[in-house]
Amino acid sequence: MKSVFISIEGKGELELLMANSWWSRLRGLLGRVISPSQGMLITPCRSVHTMWMSYSIDVVYLDKENRIVAIKRDLKPWKLSACSEAYNLIELLAGQAEFWGFKEGNTIEISG
Repeated sequence: MKSVFISIEGKGELELLMANSWWSRLRGLLGRVISPSQGMLITPCRSVHTMWMSYSIDVVYLDKENRIVAIKRDLKPWKLSACSEAYNLIELLAGQAEFWGFKEGNTIEISG
């Protein structure tokens, strides 16, 4: 699976696994073990589910310009979340949106 990266001054580099096919978008992080310095970029995507997951996640919703339009923190297993303004989203371990300093209105640069 291809990865892209976000460099955040003072924090390091966040590796994002790319989910851009029908199957990889549906699966998301289900059955995957990631570290706090990893996440998943799902594109295009406006909603997520945490069915069958064993851990909570943070969801960072992005528009087409990678501006953060919403953040759903600590989404528990067996829940749904959506954002009509989103075009892409990032899934992270719960608590990591705050650690990496993501805030609504900020634009992030994704490279790789």
